[in-house]
Amino acid sequence: MPSARTDVELLRAARREDAAFGELYHRWAPELHAWFRRRTSCDDAASELTAETFAQVLRSLRAFRGRHAGSGAAWLMGIAHNLLRTWYRDRRVATAARERAGVPVRAYELPEDEAVEQRLAAGPLRDDLLRALASLPAAQREAVALRVLHERSYEEVAVALGCTTATARQRVFRGLRTMRERLPEAAP
Repeated sequence: MPSARTDVELLRAARREDAAFGELYHRWAPELHAWFRRRTSCDDAASELTAETFAQVLRSLRAFRGRHAGSGAAWLMGIAHNLLRTWYRDRRVATAARERAGVPVRAYELPEDEAVEQRLAAGPLRDDLLRALASLPAAQREAVALRVLHERSYEEVAVALGCTTATARQRVFRGLRTMRERLPEAAP
C-alpha cells in the first residue's frame, strides 16, 4: 500500500531512511523513464538517465530545501531536465567530433557505394527514383538516403544529421512523399 507521505516528506526522510528513498524511487522512476524515453527515443538512454537522476537526488538530499507540496517533484524534474540537457549537449559534441574525423555513425555497417548502386540498378524505376531523390532539398535527400539506402535507424539518421529523431522521421516522411508524387503515374 502506497504511503501517504508527500514527495517533500520522502525527500527529507530519505536523508536517514533508505525505505523513504525507495518509495520515492518507485513513485517516480516509471514516470521519469517514460519522460526520458519520449525525449531520447532510446530505452537504454532513458534507463541511464533515470538511474543518474536518482543518483544525483541521493547525492544532493542535504541540499533539498523545498517546503511546498510541489517542490519535491519540481526539484526532481529540475535534476532530470539538467541531465537531459547535458545528454543532448554531449551527443552534439560527440557527433561534431565524429563528423570532423570523417567517421560514419556505424563505419562497419555502411554499405559500399557499389552496393547502393546495385540496389538502385535492380529496379525498373532506377532513373526515375534517382531523379526524384536528387530533386529533394538537401536535408530530406540526406535523411532518405541514410534511412532507405543505408538502412539506418531513425536515431542514427538523427545523430548523423544533428537533429532530433522526430525531425529525422519528418524529413524522411516528407522526402518519400515528395518522391512518390514525382514518380511517373505507372509507378506503384
